[in-house]
Amino acid sequence: MANGRPAFFDSALFAPTMRLFTRAHVALFRATGGRAGGTFRVGSAFPAGVPVCLLTTRGRTSGKARTMALLYLPDGERVVCAPA
Repeated sequence: MANGRPAFFDSALFAPTMRLFTRAHVALFRATGGRAGGTFRVGSAFPAGVPVCLLTTRGRTSGKARTMALLYLPDGERVVCAPA
């Protein structure tokens, strides 16, 4: 890890694994009404976890709905979102 980037990010299995993880997270969040999957622990900086919201967008040409779990934090009067 000389450049600071873990080698598994370049693995052929990384993208499919992350897609599967995201689908499972969204399903868990929906099934429990956000009680489970409503926070995501991101290292020791946020021991209680970071809140999660679901963002659903619709494809411009396909019209297919896609839902993604996003982390969010308040920033004054704004909300900052990032992929979970």
